[in-house]
Parts: sequence; C-alpha cells; structure tokens
Amino acid sequence: MVDSIGTGPVTSGDRQVAPVTRVSQTSAVNRVDTPPAAAEQPQTLAGQLASKPPVDSNRVELIKEALANGTFPISPATLADRMIALRYDWMSRDPA
Repeated sequence: MVDSIGTGPVTSGDRQVAPVTRVSQTSAVNRVDTPPAAAEQPQTLAGQLASKPPVDSNRVELIKEALANGTFPISPATLADRMIALRYDWMSRDPA
C-alpha cells in the first residue's frame, strides 16, 4: 500500500535502511577501433538518399491509376479526421 503524502513529520516505523556496500572494481574495457569504411558509411548513405527524390514513384503511379479507374478507396471519415488534425496543427502555430 502507498502511504499518503501529508504535511506531518516523516516516520520510519518498522522500516530499516539497508547497509551500503562498496562497489567492486571493474575490469578494464578494451577499446574497439572503428574501421574508416564504417565511419564514412553515414555520409555515403546521406549522399545516396539526397540524390533521389523522397518519393516512391511506383506507389505514385499505382495511386494515379487507381484514381483514373475510380478504384481508389476514399474514406470521408479519414479525410475529415486529417482535415481536423491539420486545422489543430495550424491553430497551434498561429501567433494570434
């Protein structure tokens, strides 16, 4: 059970404080050398991602085809939810 927080003095009751023990000495840690190729990998990946647009062109084509065929699922509830969320986001950034 949790004791309530009050303005009265703190009493320990039957609680005892456990004795403090010293921390044992730790063993030495071996340092791992990172190969230069692994250090350059983030820059290479960033360059590769920056060279292409951040759009999946295959998915865009599938959506365009579905819209043209009239088979793209449009949910009014989902549209309304996203419009409301966008409005709330816009209102939170409005300085007025």
